[in-house]
Amino acid sequence: MYTLNSLGNYRLGIKYTNEGRGIAKEMEDKGAEGHVYRILGVSYVGLGDYHRAIEFAEQGMRITKEMADTGAEGHVYRILAGSYVGLGDYQRRIEYAKKGIRIAKQVGDTHVQYCRTDTDRYLQLTVRKFRTDRHSWLRTVICG
Repeated sequence: MYTLNSLGNYRLGIKYTNEGRGIAKEMEDKGAEGHVYRILGVSYVGLGDYHRAIEFAEQGMRITKEMADTGAEGHVYRILAGSYVGLGDYQRRIEYAKKGIRIAKQVGDTHVQYCRTDTDRYLQLTVRKFRTDRHSWLRTVICG
């Protein structure tokens, strides 16, 4: 599913991810279900359907908080940040990006910390990139 997203084939990724969601629910695997919601969030950001991306990210957030999965919570904040920049709500984007950075530092995720060192400068770069190429922008925003 990540491979399909990275190739820009978001609709096919969504199809297979939804199949995985059914399996995760059937097996009552909350960790897998939360992961599926995060993948769906990323996919909908890629399609430019930011409201749906937020819906799935929020569903994923409920599960990650329930499971106390801090690293996954940081990923959800990155999805939300990407969704809000797509909607033009840069203030919320900064809010979620900062939460994601805080969690990255907390869990020792140096890759994300490196990507988000200067949030305001990063925001300007991602907005510029979004305007020219949403697909490669998605890889930059979700970064990690």
